[in-house]
Amino acid sequence: LSPTSIVIASSLSGSSRFTNMIVYDRSKDASPASAEFFVRRSFSQSAMPINYEKLITREIPAVEQRLTKRDTMLYALGVGLGADPCDVNQLKFAYEENLQALPTMAIILGYPGPWHAHPDTGITRSHVVHGEQSFSYHRAACVGDTVTVRSTLSDIYDKKNGALEFVVKTSRATNQQGELVAELRTVIVCRH
Repeated sequence: LSPTSIVIASSLSGSSRFTNMIVYDRSKDASPASAEFFVRRSFSQSAMPINYEKLITREIPAVEQRLTKRDTMLYALGVGLGADPCDVNQLKFAYEENLQALPTMAIILGYPGPWHAHPDTGITRSHVVHGEQSFSYHRAACVGDTVTVRSTLSDIYDKKNGALEFVVKTSRATNQQGELVAELRTVIVCRH
């Protein structure tokens, strides 16, 4: 490398299986005193297969969430409702008086965090993308309800001769009376 380049290479967790190399190149037009650099990144990783037994038997902790007015209104505003303050059909989801939760809010209820990011699963977070999301809505989640979401891994399959692995998580959201609010299905895609 020329004297106008800086290279930083790192290995995560002391492991040699993942290398992150960042190269800073000074612009050809920059003066010697300039700190203007362009960044090029290079990642390399050897394939680490999913540990099916560890993953399929993995317990995802149940998540309990209280449906607050604030969360309900922020969700509605986040998906674009409330933009027209004269539209009563929008205001019922974004204004405190007679507030209702949007049915699609079921998708974000009780998110368990990065449940797949445990080292023994064989899944590398940087190689995961969201593949699919769906839900069946059974009853309204009302503001003030406490919703409990229990999730399990229901399927793991691959495509392209194992280059892509699909992990399917199914969840059931119930209210404080144990009534089913929604059934959810999430698919993540793991690239190797």
